Amino acid sequence: MPLPGMVMSASSDTEFLAKYVLGRFGEPAFARRARAIEDAYEALLAKCRRRREDLLRHVRRAQIASRPREIAATVRRFNFAWARFLQALDLSPINNLRAGYNRYYVLEKECALHSAKLAEVGFRPLPPLTHAELAALFPPLTGETP
Repeated sequence: MPLPGMVMSASSDTEFLAKYVLGRFGEPAFARRARAIEDAYEALLAKCRRRREDLLRHVRRAQIASRPREIAATVRRFNFAWARFLQALDLSPINNLRAGYNRYYVLEKECALHSAKLAEVGFRPLPPLTHAELAALFPPLTGETP
């Protein structure tokens, strides 16, 4: 709050009000919704990276031993285990977040900005995440190099 006798400009009033609202209520709902999707997606990718690194340790050990037949068998086992891991991932939590984003983001942004046109700027609906998309981000091994 401004001190008694303190003169504030319109821009500082607006800035003060914006900071007050954010401090009191946090981010607008549309921003929280977008952040939740980003956080869930990053957590899923981190889980995939950790599991992939764990599986790759076996392939690297075979490479160090320089046994070509063992390397090929280890790569096949890696690819089988990796495909099984990806297919077992439950994508429904992140896809539920994406569906909520597609349904409510523009409405929540419109409520915050008081403008339907501004609310639609930059909005792109998110398709459901698929196992194929994850497999493209984290492909199987080819040849003998992890």
